[in-house]
Amino acid sequence: MTSVRRILLVLLLLTAGTSLLLDGAFFVLVPFDPVTGRERGCFTMAELALGLRSPTSWARMLELALGAAAIVTAWRVRREKRRRAAV
Repeated sequence: MTSVRRILLVLLLLTAGTSLLLDGAFFVLVPFDPVTGRERGCFTMAELALGLRSPTSWARMLELALGAAAIVTAWRVRREKRRRAAV
């Protein structure tokens, strides 16, 4: 993999991972909406994008896990480059 592609991949993974971690940790308080039937509660942006009618814990846990996995993957891609350069 070329260094430009590797840098772009690491930046993309870090951006996505940070975004997912922050979204899973901070919620948006949404009032009751009788038109859509959405309950009042704290939603993540992913839950709002999926159109879920009530807040769920599985979506938050999935976001946190995917965010952590993306950051770890970015770290490993960067570490692999340094390991190859050292050899």
